[in-house]
Amino acid sequence: MFTASTASRFSRFGDTIACAIVLCLLGWSGGLGGDVTAASPGEGGSAPTLLTLGDLARNYGRRDVKSLPVDLTVFVSYWDHRDEAVFVQDPYEACYLDVPHAMFERFPCLAPGTELHVRGKLVLDGHYVHVDSVELTGFKQPIEPKSVRIHELSLGDWWSHCVVTTGTVLEVAQSGRQWTAALDSHGTLFTVHRFDEQSAFNWSDLIGKCVQVTGTLSCEMDFNGQPFRYVVRTNELGEVMQVVTGPCQSGKSAADDDPKSSPSVSPGRSAARAMDVSELRSAGIPDDGAITLAGQITSVTDAEGYLIESGGKGLFVRSALANRRLLGDLVDVSLCRQQDNKCQLKSLRSHAFRSIPPPPLVAADSINVEQLPYRACMRANLIASHSVGTKRVITLRDGQTPFVAICDVEDPLWEKFNLNGVRQLSVTGMVVPLPPEAGRLDESGKASFAIELPGIDSIQIISRWWQLSSSTAIISLASIALVCTTGMVCFAILWLRVQHADRTNERLAMQLVQSQKMDALGRLAGGVAHDFNNLLTGISANLELVDRRTPLENDQRQQCLDSARRCTRQATKLVRSLLGFSRQANLELELGSINQAIEDAVLLAKATLGPNIQFHLDLYSDLPACRFDKPQLEQVFFNLCINARDAICGRGGRRDVQGSIDIQSTLLVDSDRNPFVEISVRDAGEGMDRETVARIFEPFFTTKPVGEGTGLGLSLAYGVIKQHGGTIECQSERGVGTQFTIRLPAESKIQLNRSEPVAPPAVATNTPSYSILLIDDDDSVRAVTKLSLETLGHRVTAMQDGREAIRSLADGAAVDLVILDLLMPMISGREVYREIRACRRELPIIVCSGLLTEVDKIRQETGIEPDAYLAKPFQLVDLQETIQRVVNAS
Repeated sequence: MFTASTASRFSRFGDTIACAIVLCLLGWSGGLGGDVTAASPGEGGSAPTLLTLGDLARNYGRRDVKSLPVDLTVFVSYWDHRDEAVFVQDPYEACYLDVPHAMFERFPCLAPGTELHVRGKLVLDGHYVHVDSVELTGFKQPIEPKSVRIHELSLGDWWSHCVVTTGTVLEVAQSGRQWTAALDSHGTLFTVHRFDEQSAFNWSDLIGKCVQVTGTLSCEMDFNGQPFRYVVRTNELGEVMQVVTGPCQSGKSAADDDPKSSPSVSPGRSAARAMDVSELRSAGIPDDGAITLAGQITSVTDAEGYLIESGGKGLFVRSALANRRLLGDLVDVSLCRQQDNKCQLKSLRSHAFRSIPPPPLVAADSINVEQLPYRACMRANLIASHSVGTKRVITLRDGQTPFVAICDVEDPLWEKFNLNGVRQLSVTGMVVPLPPEAGRLDESGKASFAIELPGIDSIQIISRWWQLSSSTAIISLASIALVCTTGMVCFAILWLRVQHADRTNERLAMQLVQSQKMDALGRLAGGVAHDFNNLLTGISANLELVDRRTPLENDQRQQCLDSARRCTRQATKLVRSLLGFSRQANLELELGSINQAIEDAVLLAKATLGPNIQFHLDLYSDLPACRFDKPQLEQVFFNLCINARDAICGRGGRRDVQGSIDIQSTLLVDSDRNPFVEISVRDAGEGMDRETVARIFEPFFTTKPVGEGTGLGLSLAYGVIKQHGGTIECQSERGVGTQFTIRLPAESKIQLNRSEPVAPPAVATNTPSYSILLIDDDDSVRAVTKLSLETLGHRVTAMQDGREAIRSLADGAAVDLVILDLLMPMISGREVYREIRACRRELPIIVCSGLLTEVDKIRQETGIEPDAYLAKPFQLVDLQETIQRVVNAS
């Protein structure tokens, strides 16, 4: 059974991802077929392989080994790539699987009951299975869920098992494609999570109803790694919650025990009324039913509630599902009134994210205690400060109104924050009534209210008291006179060196930029070489399997050929992305797929940043086409990924720090019904303060140390996006992370659907035969091209020297077509092209090269456009079509 000790697994999740990537690169087919054993450190032998989950349970608690090999046949209880959670079970037990990230790319979602063959090892100090390989057996059987009642369980019971239970829906929340519901089972609260992309079912219709839930049981963890509440994960491929006609439970419910959690109006009694925050603050929730409200979440108290603001006014709403991940989101909520006249959340829908606006600056005497809580910024004089446990309490006075500011700060950080000699402070936070422990917090006993501060960054020192003694004043005046005299003498010397210093700084700045370019090029080259070696390994291994003495079956031979083709296409795609990234030119706006540009930029970023930085792509599949310059836009995405990596690694620049970058694309429509594409790049790095965000797009502005940044990357990205007619915004917060949001106009009717065939298209066999002169200095390329052309039925004369080819054509050789490589020794392809045009101007020429930028040089030097060109590598069908098109045109 997956027990509470599994919480330690999450701290090691980054290490397991790195191991999984190495396994995938070494060869998927080898990883699936290997045997896994673990040697005992004491005896040096092989430990027995565990074959069932019952064997796993019997080995929990062992101290003689750290892990044991497993070879299991299990059934999926829950498998979903969006939270990367996998639970399985067999007739004996249930368990959590630690699956590498690469396997989720292969199997994004699996239906409950899917049979798996799992090889790996049981981690004994965590009671979970670290997976090395997974095979789908093709067998599927329905899983019979265990019927449980949540209020009768102790935390940890039936963990990882598929269960069916009932409860009354109290509250629901929707964020993107994820639904979360809070249910009550005989006074015990539990939650239900589900990713629901396909179903149009609205969970809000279930509020107040008794429902039956079928899913996988697990627990939510607190900050100490201990379970505190049950959660049921329901599979998208299964059914949603079903309404139960009979009674859900007997006895008292949570609403009976706690009057604050019982709404005064039953759900569905009357239609919800739309109100704003100002109305609610003045009139309160009406007695005849629920109301709806639109606003922004500006503050969150976990498991207690949200502060929702609209039009500069705020309202605190209680919620059992309160989560800090929604901070800053624009939401639509449905509320009801509780018996204590407080607002209780019934349903929440998040549909956007933006930066939180700063609260207004208010005077303490204008605070209305009856309308609290709400956010505010206040300036006041410091009276005193003291500590109550980890809470730091600052007593302040604004005019004649005293109040206290409360901040939860650890001792080392508080000791660095010096309040000695401070006269006036500015504090920003949530203004609340004085808490019940006011006697311990307010030593004066006269405070009118309290302001809760989210962190020490919410305290700004405005001014300090300066008290100088007479001796200190005399010394200060003498020092000022000495400094002024010395300054006038030094001014003349410094003025003479200004021009020389300016020239030196300009030269050093150019050297610094060049050094950074070379460093970035070195990292990119290393990453691309690593990826190329992996792709070449796949091509070589598959071809060797096809060519070995032992014949393969037809299906195996076809699989090897398909795998080699996929590796070839991936290598071609990587080279063209690299060439497009390095191109410098004016914008050339063409119709294309934004998702394709993002994927190509991420491909280069993965090669540069290494395996410690993971990319999570959530790309909307039905985006319309946009007009953009692909190389320039790819460079913008690449620069954003580099900045995200630097934010994750911190100021130390450590390369062993692990993190993830989330990239999402979606389609939105503005108020004028014009479609546009929105791309967000979010990281969980150190974040930036408000002043830094305000200057982030300024040229030459950077927060990096000297020698590590030029401050031009984001300013160039801003200019490129503006040239595309779009916008780019930045939202960031210290300790939370940073999100860049790009919006580009979209074409309203043009849709791009990308598809990549597994096998190459068929080559026509009934085409005419031509006499072709092939010129290429590479022996291997020349041989395989000659063989390809002869296979297509053409007569080929192959030459490796351009001079020999020119002499042959000048002597009147009968040739219908020339295929010419551009990069050759002795005499360049451009020179050969010029000589052929001089002696045989009517002869068609196809330029075939791996670096098509040379075609631009031909245009500039000769003023003639080649009849056609092919990019290496090419397929037979492309070669045949190009030959036929060129000959027909001539």
